[in-house]
Amino acid sequence: MRPLGQRLVDWATSQLGVAEDPPLSNAGPPMERYALPGEDPLPWCGRFVRAAFTACDAPLPGNPYELAAVAHIHHVFEEQGWLLATSSAPQPGDLVLMKRRDPRNRRGMHCCFVEAAAGTKLWTIGGNEGDAVRRVLRHLFDTDIVAFGRRPDPQP
Repeated sequence: MRPLGQRLVDWATSQLGVAEDPPLSNAGPPMERYALPGEDPLPWCGRFVRAAFTACDAPLPGNPYELAAVAHIHHVFEEQGWLLATSSAPQPGDLVLMKRRDPRNRRGMHCCFVEAAAGTKLWTIGGNEGDAVRRVLRHLFDTDIVAFGRRPDPQP
């Protein structure tokens, strides 16, 4: 079986283009694919990450409804010892935890996956990137990056 990081990247890539409908609604296809029963339309990058780990046979520990929140995902990664310093060399499939730049959500966080890294460039794939699953070029030393995370592969 392929390593977890590669499985996460492959799954995230397969979701490119999934978009909100109508735009700016947090509704439509993302809610249909990534939400659990009874979840309200809310910013969904955490739900995308939760769905990716589940789809790759590596569900995150804890209450799946709480894992819709990036702050809770961050807490789980910290509690499990899966956080990496921002000075570490990220690998494909690593989680990127970020401060949110969106002026509508100043206190929130954002998360996505590393697709590839070269030098100081990071190509990431995440949900709720401009209201869709998109690939974004970031920089390793972006001050909005709080931490990286790497979940061990639970598969033998």
